[in-house]
Amino acid sequence: MKRHMLTRFAHVTALVATAGAVACGSAPTAPEAAVALSSPSAHTQYTTQSFTLDGRAAYIMEPASPRADRAWIWLAPSGMVANDTNMQYVTHFLDQGFAVAGIEIGTSCGSLPGVAMFDDFYLRLVATGHSSRVRLLAQSNGGLMAYAWAFRHPSEVDRIGGIYPATDLRSWPGLPAVLTLPATGIGYGLTLAELTARVAEFNPVSNLRPLAQAGVRIYHFAGDSDAVVDINANSINVVDEYARMGGSAMLEIRPGLGHYTYGFYSDGLVAFMEGVGR
Repeated sequence: MKRHMLTRFAHVTALVATAGAVACGSAPTAPEAAVALSSPSAHTQYTTQSFTLDGRAAYIMEPASPRADRAWIWLAPSGMVANDTNMQYVTHFLDQGFAVAGIEIGTSCGSLPGVAMFDDFYLRLVATGHSSRVRLLAQSNGGLMAYAWAFRHPSEVDRIGGIYPATDLRSWPGLPAVLTLPATGIGYGLTLAELTARVAEFNPVSNLRPLAQAGVRIYHFAGDSDAVVDINANSINVVDEYARMGGSAMLEIRPGLGHYTYGFYSDGLVAFMEGVGR
């Protein structure tokens, strides 16, 4: 294992968050201008174990002082740790004793082979002593991956946080692209006609009921200027459906932010991910 010192940043932004029905998602586009960040204000000690599972790169970041329940936060996609804003989340989680983990499976769009890889990763974490109820944090296309695994394993999910997560295959990336985006071995293996006929079987927005019935809470966070995905299809519909099913959902909108910007730090999302109970 490698010992690291993770730099923690204070978030600085001129935008004011307001409550609202929002949660959007898509694959990354070119980054917009970064939100200003202050100088490092603290350091976090942790260890990283890197390994290969099913031929895919994976990691576990262990806090210096883990929680007694060995709670962990699963990032989807695993590359969320690559930008400074997301590392603010990771830093905070490690500070609070949460392990942070991920596996790089590529853009699976929530396919069954991708779910199978997630299954193996989950079992690996539980076998090493981590909690059997995971907290998922999904960003962009990671929403499809996280929800595809979650609705098939609702009793193993504590909560789901989303940073403009994609939740509707028909909206993003669109059914034709669902068949072409995944790399060989992690795709759907269907024709467009077959996928169209069976889309409700795979689509997260069509499979929220198991999560609501299991008491899984969700919190989505996005900007109101996301031009990449349709907010109604990927966000408002999710909130409305979850509420009708008796599920608990919280949503936060930040004015002026688009897709894949660097202003997506939310104290509310952090508090949600670190919260207790359902």
